[in-house]
Amino acid sequence: MGDFLGGPADGPRRGTGDWWVLVERFGDDVSTMETYRAATREGAEELALKAAREFLPRVMMRVRRRTILRDQGGGYLVQVEGAMAAQTFRVHVAEVVETVDGRGNPVT
Repeated sequence: MGDFLGGPADGPRRGTGDWWVLVERFGDDVSTMETYRAATREGAEELALKAAREFLPRVMMRVRRRTILRDQGGGYLVQVEGAMAAQTFRVHVAEVVETVDGRGNPVT
């Protein structure tokens, strides 16, 4: 990697151990995100699979079929087919790397 904004690129950072599951819904020309906190990576992975299997997109009354694709990063792309329409959403497993303020300084 090169530099960003004139400074050298940092190497890989260790995570904070703060794990989240993010459900990203697509549609109506916008995407929205729902977040769920997990205590561990394993817990986040279990919660992500549960969300992929059970999350019900808005306005979907009855699910006929659900196709779940696993990506290499540990998340899922899900196609849900209902009686009148199909919707797609993505489930991500993510760890907080760091939290910074508006100037890029670490927040403790």
